[in-house]
Amino acid sequence: MKKFACRYALIQFMPYSETGEFANIGVLLVCPQTGHWIYKLETQKHKRYTDFFNELTHAVYRDAVHTIEAELKRLQKVNINFTPDSLLNAFNIAVHPREAIIRFSEPRGRLTDNPEQELATIFNHYVEFGFLRNESPEQKLVKRIYELVKTFELKAPFKEEHIGDPNIVSLQLPLVQVINEKPVKAIKPLYLGQAKINDIYSHGEQWEGKLKRLRNKIGWEGQLLITVDGLSEKLEIRKAQDEMIKELTQYQVTIESANAEDKLKEFCIH
Repeated sequence: MKKFACRYALIQFMPYSETGEFANIGVLLVCPQTGHWIYKLETQKHKRYTDFFNELTHAVYRDAVHTIEAELKRLQKVNINFTPDSLLNAFNIAVHPREAIIRFSEPRGRLTDNPEQELATIFNHYVEFGFLRNESPEQKLVKRIYELVKTFELKAPFKEEHIGDPNIVSLQLPLVQVINEKPVKAIKPLYLGQAKINDIYSHGEQWEGKLKRLRNKIGWEGQLLITVDGLSEKLEIRKAQDEMIKELTQYQVTIESANAEDKLKEFCIH
């Protein structure tokens, strides 16, 4: 498979210029040959940064992230029809050294056949410290479903995205299909193979609450598929799993086994 040359820069948060200390909070990546101008920001986990920087309030971090996110989104729209050279030039201008609370690292290069996946990989390494921990079963499931969906060669790919307004109420899902700037379909891989029944209930109820917010608070009416994995043959465990699945169905979702590849493909294509 053909690989393309991409350029990326880490997005860094430096609230106190006096010390020069910073934390990586996101990634901006461009791929001139494919026209990709994509980015990913840590918009949820404020505590890590407020704990690191003494006396920093959540509001300072939140406002800084919202400001840079709005700017990157604006540049994304402006650059959508740029030539490869113009896109690279716009990237170089955007990441030029600046005296601000948000700055960019020195640009770096990567070869990849999938810019979206490359962005997720870089973000996981530099922002989420993925190299320090083992992946959970659900994280592995998300990757498996993502790689499978990628083989369907869809005109509008599925990628991690917020549904709703991040400044008000939103929900981040790992696989969302956006058409004409509107999320129309989403896939949530859900692992219910926890060893303890209480943990099954806790994880299921967590996503029940999120789906309630998605449908009732955000009011999203798109199609949602939940691919479930980890189902048990043990009677008591399976009873808890089935109970949680039944609870989730009230939120206008389609639920299939994570192994039902034909059902997944049908959902993505039609």
